[in-house]
Amino acid sequence: MSGVLLRLQAGIAIVETGLPEGAFKPARAPVAPPDLAVVNAGQGDSRSKIVPNVAWPTAPSISAWERGPLPALAAWREAPGPAVVLLGSEDPRQLVPHLDQLRLIAIEFPRATDGRGLSSARILREEYGWQGELRAVGDVLVDQLAHMARCGFSSFALRGDQSADVGRAALNRPVPVYRFSVAAAAPFGAERAVS
Repeated sequence: MSGVLLRLQAGIAIVETGLPEGAFKPARAPVAPPDLAVVNAGQGDSRSKIVPNVAWPTAPSISAWERGPLPALAAWREAPGPAVVLLGSEDPRQLVPHLDQLRLIAIEFPRATDGRGLSSARILREEYGWQGELRAVGDVLVDQLAHMARCGFSSFALRGDQSADVGRAALNRPVPVYRFSVAAAAPFGAERAVS
């Protein structure tokens, strides 16, 4: 399955396909679970031997967007253009002097459980009022889309194994909001007067 780009236009999710090679993170290859009998050999408490094996990426998982190459921040500094991709470990404040030149900022999610990109999106939208296209890329799953949209993302390059129909439904489904966000003016119940 090729990647799918979902874009919010006037609050409605629009599906786009036919984007260039390199615009999406492919689906994950199946990984066999470790043999815990070997991992925990000789240990009375299995928790004492399990060590997470996490290697954070040093480069984005994508390299293209609809209008051409999508450079990482280091390459973009040498030759600034209309688009850049940030890793979750990079501070979005580095882009502040150049925000007026950018049409697209893509923020990499190396793992579905890494929320640093959500913070970067809120910083760009709330602190600096940037209005350009903010795209979630990398390990983007359909069940995260509503929250990503609330943090300010306007387009989503779904991971290769994610469904466009499920993603569109997730973005178009009304979700009760209990806290203020970039996307919602007032949370659920905010209109009630507190006496």
